[in-house]
Amino acid sequence: MNLIIQELLNIKRNEFVNISGSVILKKILIQNNIPHAWNSNDIDIYISVNNISFTTFKCLNYIKDILTFFTYGTNNQNQFIKDKLSDYAYDISRIVANAYIDKINNENNIQNNTEIDNYRSISLNILDVIKFNFDSINIDFIFIDIEIDSYIIKNFDLSIVQNYINSENRIIQFNNTDDIKNSICNYNLTKFEFIISQNSKYNIFSFITRIYKYNQRGFKIYLNYLKCLSNKINCLCTIKLDYNFINIVNQGYISFYNIYNGHIDDCYNKLYCYKKKNHKGICKSHYNFDVNLCNKEIVYLKINNYKSEPLLFNLYHNYSIILVTIINKIILLRELDLKYTLHPNNILNIFDDLLE
Repeated sequence: MNLIIQELLNIKRNEFVNISGSVILKKILIQNNIPHAWNSNDIDIYISVNNISFTTFKCLNYIKDILTFFTYGTNNQNQFIKDKLSDYAYDISRIVANAYIDKINNENNIQNNTEIDNYRSISLNILDVIKFNFDSINIDFIFIDIEIDSYIIKNFDLSIVQNYINSENRIIQFNNTDDIKNSICNYNLTKFEFIISQNSKYNIFSFITRIYKYNQRGFKIYLNYLKCLSNKINCLCTIKLDYNFINIVNQGYISFYNIYNGHIDDCYNKLYCYKKKNHKGICKSHYNFDVNLCNKEIVYLKINNYKSEPLLFNLYHNYSIILVTIINKIILLRELDLKYTLHPNNILNIFDDLLE
């Protein structure tokens, strides 16, 4: 494990401060002598503002210890820490005040901040996030309005990362170590349904990115989309979220894009024309009526790489029904294979010599 991260884990924490994310999964792998070839320099520090021991002063002291560790021996260390803490004091006070107001009003006071909105779209229990980057280490101070145990069970997507280190540096696991050893993982169905309900392309992009990331790390991920009663993560009823799945989803969104945009008679996009190149007439739908914009013809998008990376953020429209439709078609094709293509009677009819 990265020595800097190990030192960060050793910094004394209050009861309301817990650390989770990939770095804890890596620690579990190391402790159990499980081979792996990936590193993580991202640390998620969860701060429960509703914990009975939480105070802004204690929180700032903990952050100060982290800043002191990173800036040890540097010029202007004191001034840097002073400036940062001044900003963080304002941010944390605002977070606590908003949380209090939300509690009184019993509603979420969502900020006009895209980065925070993205976090909130993934979890309604996130109050705010403060980011700190130093060299190659990325730290997210994530402020939540419930205790860490409840937050993980309710909001974490992958079973393998449902772990955290508490203030006593003890690893708390909500998963089976054998599953981690066998590199199999469940994708939380409730979490998936929440992602769909938010109807956000950021959520779809985040979902695909997470699947791709952990596939690269060698984990086999399964989604119990059919709500099978089996307790087995990789039950035959589950959908395997692998590279093939990612490619099918990407191709599905690209097909939607091509169909939706490729059969439009008039130009109504500022940048591209969907008629033939250099067609006659002015594009009425161009806001500035500039005929010169019509010298480009749309090129249908496609992916030729089987292990296509999730680089389609701008194509993940805010239509969650597209992803649901793609998954339902995956299930339908599998059912057709099982009931017809791979049915014993059909196989015997195709391969006569098997009867002998």
